[in-house]
Amino acid sequence: MQDLGPCVLWEGCVGVSGYGRKWRGGRDDYAHRAAYEEARGPIPPGLTIDHLCRVKLCVNPDHLEVVTSRENIRRAAVQDGKRVCPHGENTERAIRSHRKGPGNCKRCKTEYNQEFRRRRRLVDPEYRIKMNQKSREYRRRRYQEDPEYRNRLLKKKREGYRLRRA
Repeated sequence: MQDLGPCVLWEGCVGVSGYGRKWRGGRDDYAHRAAYEEARGPIPPGLTIDHLCRVKLCVNPDHLEVVTSRENIRRAAVQDGKRVCPHGENTERAIRSHRKGPGNCKRCKTEYNQEFRRRRRLVDPEYRIKMNQKSREYRRRRYQEDPEYRNRLLKKKREGYRLRRA
């Protein structure tokens, strides 16, 4: 890692994520984003700010770089010496999005779901049948009791939609 010089730590409000928060332009914003925009100009849409020093409270513009979200996650994984995927999946393929979090590659998610279903069947072999029956009963009861729901289904049927058996 290159020598970036000393960090300038944010001394104001800190959010639950560990990043500094700053009120500007009538809204709450991240302090590092505000510092970057004041020093270098606006951040292009679709890009995010990467802390090259990996210190969340640092607002030194020399330590901040505009990158894609994917690149930011990849750098964090590489610099922290962690694999993004706990099953050894390639870091590039394992990254999905911040929303899903690191470690949720398609293979890991599939393995997790298969294991969950296997354990569920061991505990209750009739689980799938019960869930289908509950779902069918719920739809049947709703069809009988809710005229709005019934009308919506009948309209779909007239328009040619294939409906599940109620």
